[in-house]
Amino acid sequence: MAASLQLKITILICFVLFTIPALAQSVKLKDDKVFIDGKEVFKYKNEKAANATITLMDLNTNEELIFIREDDGGTYGADRRGDDFTIYIFLKEKIRVEVSTYDYWKNDIKFLFKQAVFDTTGKLDHDKIVLFKEKYDENISEKRGRRQ
Repeated sequence: MAASLQLKITILICFVLFTIPALAQSVKLKDDKVFIDGKEVFKYKNEKAANATITLMDLNTNEELIFIREDDGGTYGADRRGDDFTIYIFLKEKIRVEVSTYDYWKNDIKFLFKQAVFDTTGKLDHDKIVLFKEKYDENISEKRGRRQ
């Protein structure tokens, strides 16, 4: 009986170890394009101003779809990251979401993709965007008394 349980645990561990990498999406930013699992999904442009920004755009029309800004909360340095946050603005939908994370562009895009706010054709899902706002929006700038 113990050997049977051990075999089941071993099989479960192998299953988990082999399926997790298969489920992970590869996001690459190259030549002003966003690739997910090797497929072109968006064009992008980024600006390195006081707070870095990136805009995801439709591949065919260049229409701006999603604007992402990393806000350092007015403080600088690795030891002052506690007030940093990310702003996602879905431009056509006029929906703004502020999340208390501050990460790399690839991870921001992967986070949005995993929440299904867009698919691998770059099509945005309005209902998923609304759900994304409900689940994750922290209204950080409003709580701090500043709106950007």
